[in-house]
Amino acid sequence: MKLERSNDSLLRPAESAVTGWLIKRYPAWITPDVLTYTSLLTGPLMLLFYWLSQKNTLFLWGASFFLIINWIADSTDGGLARYRNRPRPNYGHYVDHAFDMIVTMCIGLGLGFSPVLRMTTGIAIVFLFYLWSLHSSISSTITRTYRLAYFKLGPTELRLLILIGQTFWLFYPNIMTAKFNLVEASARWFIGTAGALLVFEAVKTIIKLRKKDEAKLAAKQ
Repeated sequence: MKLERSNDSLLRPAESAVTGWLIKRYPAWITPDVLTYTSLLTGPLMLLFYWLSQKNTLFLWGASFFLIINWIADSTDGGLARYRNRPRPNYGHYVDHAFDMIVTMCIGLGLGFSPVLRMTTGIAIVFLFYLWSLHSSISSTITRTYRLAYFKLGPTELRLLILIGQTFWLFYPNIMTAKFNLVEASARWFIGTAGALLVFEAVKTIIKLRKKDEAKLAAKQ
């Protein structure tokens, strides 16, 4: 049975317009695999530039650049395959999400190495992303729909938040709250909120599936 993908994120309409424009203008040598493996390569490159930013914060601009390249490559590889009538849904689904796991780990660790966030916060971001991905994967085995966005937030919005956060830090690194700089405090608030929403979504799914199964049992009696 085919696995459908669902993405109702806030920026989806604008993103679709941009990616659709790009897909129609890629030269022949840019293939879906070139884009997919480019998105993977950006992970270690971001990690490198984040690590270098310990010595010179200007390297954060390099990390931001590769984050944008990651968005372009990751958001257009599947669309390009469909546009050229060469879809590989099983291969594409697995590779896409496996590479996302690697890139997310590089981003989280990189932010932890950088002066923008503490390492514990960077690791918490990775852990939280993995938990949301696990929730989507488990749910998709039942619903046959893989959700890419929850509460109007998806991968594109998360990348944008990272870009805004580290750009803000570059210009205003010393704005402090009670204990942390403003970007660190905002990241911790986001992690706590997203964690609470994950618990809410999991409980809601459990209740929904239980009611559905119990209704089927009642209908058989």
